[in-house]
Amino acid sequence: RGDDRDVFQFTASSMNLSAVVHGRGLMITAHDADGNALDNLVSRPPGAGGARLEIDLVEGAEVFLVISYNADEHSDEGDRPQPFLLTAHQYDLGVDPIL
Repeated sequence: RGDDRDVFQFTASSMNLSAVVHGRGLMITAHDADGNALDNLVSRPPGAGGARLEIDLVEGAEVFLVISYNADEHSDEGDRPQPFLLTAHQYDLGVDPIL
């Protein structure tokens, strides 16, 4: 954990990932093992209460989810890391089960 981000590493076991991070002023991105950003398939902007990420996966690949904290939106709270809730789900086919 850094001052302004948290990193979660996992190995892909399915074809798709849907993740939602709930918390004010947070962003979520995904990166491959080389540090390249993976395309977010969601076209809507992050909301005030969190952000959503949907990406295609390659089974067996290492993936890193990065939760970033935007200190500019919380100038009254200083540099303290903000609490958040992360919900992530890998799935193969069908509709994303995270609403």
